[in-house]
Amino acid sequence: MRPPTLYLFLAQFPPGSWRYLVGFVYLATLLLAWRLARALHPLGGPIAVFLTGFWVLGASPYLFVHTELWGVPLLLGGALALRNERWAAAAVALGAAALLRELYLLPLLIGLALAPRRRAFVWALVVVAVLGLVHAGLAAEVLSEGGQEPALGLTGHGSTYALRAESPSDRPLGWVLGVVGTVLGFIGLRRRWDADAGARLLLASGAALLTLTVVAGRSYWGLAFGPALACFVPGGLAAVDRYRASTSARNLPV
Repeated sequence: MRPPTLYLFLAQFPPGSWRYLVGFVYLATLLLAWRLARALHPLGGPIAVFLTGFWVLGASPYLFVHTELWGVPLLLGGALALRNERWAAAAVALGAAALLRELYLLPLLIGLALAPRRRAFVWALVVVAVLGLVHAGLAAEVLSEGGQEPALGLTGHGSTYALRAESPSDRPLGWVLGVVGTVLGFIGLRRRWDADAGARLLLASGAALLTLTVVAGRSYWGLAFGPALACFVPGGLAAVDRYRASTSARNLPV
């Protein structure tokens, strides 16, 4: 059973207001996408907002109370804080994401490994662990040993599951944006590996979560890494532009 953090929060508001409350998640996601991408390409900000917006639109009809979505701005905020060497802020953001959804525990652990100042990350892990144990104890009281759940990963989900898992929608346009965004996003993250701790966080966690989602997850787990990859597509485009320019220069007649 999922951590109840988000649902305890939403229970304080009328159900009819939840679609409006999630608007703050959408806004924060798009603003952070702009911040992360604006220096990666001359049009980095608009490109990242455009692509991340597809993930927001894809989630908004049915997944607006899914914890993966609410954790996106916390993951992006943690990456931005790491880039700016604000270690405590990064630990708080990533710890809060892990309290929303256990999938985000992986970025928190990676942040612990990356940050040169780890005290805040250790405390964040302690808080997450304690609350996780409390949750596990309470959840055990209502779980059934004979319970069943739908198959995970590629098993029984059709030939297009892998495409859906890395795409903002289950339509061909979404598949194209998802595949291209995944490739260019990883290229952009790799290009920033040496200079940006936030890129190292998102590259490592994105690769792990993509593999986990395809092999043993649900397609909507893509929200935990897809928007982050979309933020670095401008960096991938800049790398492609640089490669094309160098190739053209080598082919010029002497």
